[in-house]
Amino acid sequence: MDEYAEHARAVRSLAEMLNATRSSERAFRLRYVPRGTDRELAARFGAFCALAYSSGDLVMVVEELQRVTTPSWAPAEWSDCTLRGRHRRLSIVGMSQRPASVDKNFFSMATFIRSSPSFLCLS
Repeated sequence: MDEYAEHARAVRSLAEMLNATRSSERAFRLRYVPRGTDRELAARFGAFCALAYSSGDLVMVVEELQRVTTPSWAPAEWSDCTLRGRHRRLSIVGMSQRPASVDKNFFSMATFIRSSPSFLCLS
């Protein structure tokens, strides 16, 4: 929904995000709001997760997880972030209006779960 304008600078593509992370000082705040079909979003999400994992040492916020994962499936890059991300100093905040539709590995790795609105955090 692109609701975080006051918190981070917008980037329109993953290429722009990659360039911004390479050229910025160590501390940066970016927001990426992908557009497209569910299939296109899933592909972009995988690339976004790979970028976050390789960058490391960051807070990654993902909304509407049910659009890019299912209870029994998630992109391999998301699994890298959720299952091994702590070794890369990733803290993940994941949100969904319907947690039952989200990757169950994420639930099992969550530090805390808050509902209403649904809010999951892995750090």
